[in-house]
Amino acid sequence: MLKEPVSVLVIGEENQYLKLSEMLVNGYDGRIFSLHRAASLSTGITMASEMKVDVVLLILSLPDQGKSGPMVRVRSQAPGVPVVVIGGCDDAVAAADTLREGAQDFLVNDQFDGNTLGRSILFAMERQKVLRELENASLIDELTGVHNRRGFITFGRHHLKVANRSKRSLVLCYTDVDNMKQINDQFGHHVGDQVLIRAAETLKEIFRSSDIVARIGGDEFVALALDTDTSFPQRIAERLKEKETIQSERYSLSLSVGFAVYDPEKPCTIEELLIRADRDMYEMKRKKEVLKKQKNVQSLGISAPFSG
Repeated sequence: MLKEPVSVLVIGEENQYLKLSEMLVNGYDGRIFSLHRAASLSTGITMASEMKVDVVLLILSLPDQGKSGPMVRVRSQAPGVPVVVIGGCDDAVAAADTLREGAQDFLVNDQFDGNTLGRSILFAMERQKVLRELENASLIDELTGVHNRRGFITFGRHHLKVANRSKRSLVLCYTDVDNMKQINDQFGHHVGDQVLIRAAETLKEIFRSSDIVARIGGDEFVALALDTDTSFPQRIAERLKEKETIQSERYSLSLSVGFAVYDPEKPCTIEELLIRADRDMYEMKRKKEVLKKQKNVQSLGISAPFSG
């Protein structure tokens, strides 16, 4: 099965582009290359961010590159595209700087052939793929498969920016799995893990795929939803209550939930929104405990006033 051509964007002068095209005309390691050219850094950055580009070949010679760091400019606009930099043999400082700034490789002019260039391009793609997988893994909770705290903060900040630009509201749902300590103590941590997995699955079933669901602590989960109305928290609370009726042979899933609404007219940070939702959740948990104690007292035939 033939693989798709590798799309390579050359940011450099025409004579350099023609030279690189000639080097790659026969491909490398069974792969063929489709080259495109940008005559300026600014044009190249636009093309890298808008086109489907597998690799950028950035040649350090264009007049509009300036001293602000061409590599930084490319990475800021096209962060997911691997970059191989080509420079002169006297650019040792530039080589170190570009590698530090995220380039996958640095090749010295007139000191490489088609095989070296082809290998550098394919290796750059592979390294970028590994980096992407590592980055994604660092944002995911290994047990439940939802985002971890870092992932939630990362994507939550982006959602807040969207809400601010579009003047749309957000709702943060903060949930805590009740009685986790008792479940772990009585049935073992393997059962406790199953409870956490079930809690994550419950939230994913209730919320939309566009919403952010995350496990941010041992037994604490959050979900952030964009484009919601005033009745949204009540609907979510009711659906969570319905899910609590699903029981296993040994335990029932019980969740305490709190909400915080984000108003773009009164902006705050994602961390501040978490604090507000956390407080609301603990207030609900406190009321549940009071109701539980009241029911226990009533079951003993003792009259006791509600003290919520």
